[in-house]
Amino acid sequence: MLSYFLNYKLMRWIKSLLSILLFCLVALTTSAQHQSSGTRFWIGFMENLTLSFNGPPTFAFRISSPIATNGNIIVPATGLTIPFNIPAGGGEVTMPEAIWYAEINQMAVGKGVLVETDNPVDLQAIHYRNFFSAGSRILPEDELGSFYRVLAAEDLNQTGPSEVVILATADNTLIEIVPSTITSELFGAGTPFTITLNAGQLYQIQAQNDLTNTTVTSINGEPIAVFAGAREGSIGCQTDNSHLYNQNLPESLWGKQFALVPYLDQGPNVFKVLAGSEDTEVFVNCELIATLNTGETVEIDLEDEAILKATKPVTIGHFNKGSDCNPLLSGPSFAVLHPLNLRSTGGNFSTTNFLQNNHYVTFVVDSGDESTLIFDGEQVITDFQSYNGNPNLKVARLNIEAGVHTYSCPRGVWAECASFDPYDAVTYCLPFNILTPNSDVNIVSAAVVPNSPFCIGTPIQFTLFPQPFVSLPVWDFGDGGQANNILSQHAFDAPGDYVISFSGYDAAGCLLIAETVISILDCESSVDDITRNIELTYTGRGIQVSEAGTLRLYAINGQLIHEGYAPAKGSINLSELGTGVYVAHFSTNRFKKTLRFFHEHE
Repeated sequence: MLSYFLNYKLMRWIKSLLSILLFCLVALTTSAQHQSSGTRFWIGFMENLTLSFNGPPTFAFRISSPIATNGNIIVPATGLTIPFNIPAGGGEVTMPEAIWYAEINQMAVGKGVLVETDNPVDLQAIHYRNFFSAGSRILPEDELGSFYRVLAAEDLNQTGPSEVVILATADNTLIEIVPSTITSELFGAGTPFTITLNAGQLYQIQAQNDLTNTTVTSINGEPIAVFAGAREGSIGCQTDNSHLYNQNLPESLWGKQFALVPYLDQGPNVFKVLAGSEDTEVFVNCELIATLNTGETVEIDLEDEAILKATKPVTIGHFNKGSDCNPLLSGPSFAVLHPLNLRSTGGNFSTTNFLQNNHYVTFVVDSGDESTLIFDGEQVITDFQSYNGNPNLKVARLNIEAGVHTYSCPRGVWAECASFDPYDAVTYCLPFNILTPNSDVNIVSAAVVPNSPFCIGTPIQFTLFPQPFVSLPVWDFGDGGQANNILSQHAFDAPGDYVISFSGYDAAGCLLIAETVISILDCESSVDDITRNIELTYTGRGIQVSEAGTLRLYAINGQLIHEGYAPAKGSINLSELGTGVYVAHFSTNRFKKTLRFFHEHE
């Protein structure tokens, strides 16, 4: 009966495990389809500097594709259609002279833009203005979401408002907005309100304080695009400000691990982390810097590259400081970072001639892959350096020319682009088309889980729980034996208590350490006394013995749970034990007996 019970439990456990594995496989397959290229893009620009200053704005799209393609710029609210074509590699399409953003707050305005192309392309939107330029990578329609937690910016001078722009992709889109602070139109913090937008309509929100953590929900599930930043924002230094503009990521594209790489030739950069869940622990180069609750932020000031990882998904803004804080006098900028596991196998991108002085690209690859990255037809392996804080990565920061560039890396590269002029800047992440493994890791204490009987000479399997990516794994079994695989087996030659230790490095280069104690029993010396018929049995609720002696009860990891005198024909109550596998060891002056059993807590 006990054998049937255990087999039933085992089959049920295997069925559950297969269901989990199937779910994970489906999730991985779905995640791997994330890509920044597409044929339909929705763009909403935000209000920039007051029009009476610094001349009229210019709006443009940088479009990248390996083949020549045709397309249309469409204003759905008016029917305006502007055809264009770009050569192989890509180019920049300048918009007709007009004000392409809302000049009034919290009203539906028909200035949203739809870009459609014949072939898949990558797209960046640029808002040019003397000393106040800004740009953003644009997500294709397939990557848009129905819920956003806004990552915006705030002007240190409190003169340029924080901004959010919401763009509908379908008619009659019902949207709920919960501002994080009082808006310019006196909508209160934390008070929900709803709006209805048609395809191509913009809705702009401004506030004196930071609109970060404002939530935007498409009630009927239609995809929406959200852009945020500040009309004129000062970052780090109060004197110099600039337009800050970037498309926000839906929570489906948030991540747990990020490359934080300050721009080449600039001063220290600011990285702003926004959490979407309670008790989100944030680590920089393996050091815990903050525990955030839902909607809370932490800002990090860095001169050198670092790895950030979090226990739950976050989104991060990368800010260049104002001209007073950096050696090239470049203006403030804002880019929403892709998680480190969103990478590209290659493509094209272009920099602009509008900003003429300094153009840069940052590449991050796994160690060993630097030789496979080809940039503009040549290897750049000599430009890669060891990544500060993570021995598993390499980083290259290149000063490049204006124009069209190509790159390829078969196993995937994470990249960010930047263009700087005195008092001006445009920055954004480059495309992605694959989801790489091993970058998204949990911050947990590794645990040792042996899964075999604890007897002399019997191989015991050791692993980690949960199982993150680990490099340079080392097991020390406490008896002189060692192993260098995450999943390892080891047999002990003598009974006793052994300290088992593990060390290794996770995907972020952080040291993982695990330790436990396991008790090894002399199971082979257990003898049944046939004449006296000694019995050691599991009843489902307790352990019964047929003769007085000492009973020791061990957990599956070898921890001693109970030790005491067991009277003849007595029963040891197991009602307080949790569900799991246990080992009972019974002994008298002459006899020993061991029983391994599964107990289910009632």
